[in-house]
Amino acid sequence: MIAVVTSDPKTYFLAVKHLKEFKFPFLSLIPGENIPSNVSVILSDEENLIQNHRKIVKITRSMAEKDFKKKIIDAICILRTGKEHFENLFIGVDPGPNFGVAILADGDCLETYKNSSLKEILDFINISVEIYPAGNKIIRIGTGATSHQRKLVEGLLETLSESQTHLELVDETKTRPSKRMDGIKNKHIRSAMKIAVREGKEITLPLERRKEHKNLE
Repeated sequence: MIAVVTSDPKTYFLAVKHLKEFKFPFLSLIPGENIPSNVSVILSDEENLIQNHRKIVKITRSMAEKDFKKKIIDAICILRTGKEHFENLFIGVDPGPNFGVAILADGDCLETYKNSSLKEILDFINISVEIYPAGNKIIRIGTGATSHQRKLVEGLLETLSESQTHLELVDETKTRPSKRMDGIKNKHIRSAMKIAVREGKEITLPLERRKEHKNLE
């Protein structure tokens, strides 16, 4: 759990704004209140907090908006993974009436997600790209369900906030299971994990044409 510990209204407002943007639960505390044992990361502008084995991420009202948001991202990433940065982030997507998504970072599976709503899938992918900082970010999309694949790629090209994130199409017929999939029963998640670890064909479009993209062929 993340706790926001501050008595400053503006600092609190900014922290809550970004945590809600990432749909991330949090606890609100004022300085001096007891910090529950389930809190492992603290966002605060207080100088004299006792750490007690918790990670404290410093935030202040004077920070530029992008710097403040980066601190929120750091806190979420630390809570979920124990790390602030990865070398490689691979997001595998199995498109279809029911989408499956797998988030892999430096060989570890961080999250999986399934949903039938394209909007929810796009939101999940965009948030994941932001909250898991990495030097190399690739979203890999399976080619099995053509119409769903097209809609997903078009949606990503319109909504993806980071221009350095690469998109690839992966031939699902050539994917093979690995030991990390043992025990995963959902077929869409299994497919997404296979897609995530297989190199595909990059979709190369200039950034200025992203919103003009209408046809994959």
